[in-house]
Amino acid sequence: MCVDPVYQRQGVGNQLMKAAIKYGVSQGCIKSFLAVDVENHSAIRIYQSYGFARRDNSVETHMVRNQT
Repeated sequence: MCVDPVYQRQGVGNQLMKAAIKYGVSQGCIKSFLAVDVENHSAIRIYQSYGFARRDNSVETHMVRNQT
């Protein structure tokens, strides 16, 4: 997912994350996975605020969140 730069910093990304996590939970998912460019610090901060943790630090960072 991505947010057009025109709409960034308006909460759109947070709304998308909430909807994606809610949908996953409603479908019985117990783990979420995503990949993000290591230079995309603002996205990494958002993902971490939703409980995602880094798995590695290569060109793209793999992040995992266990559902609770």
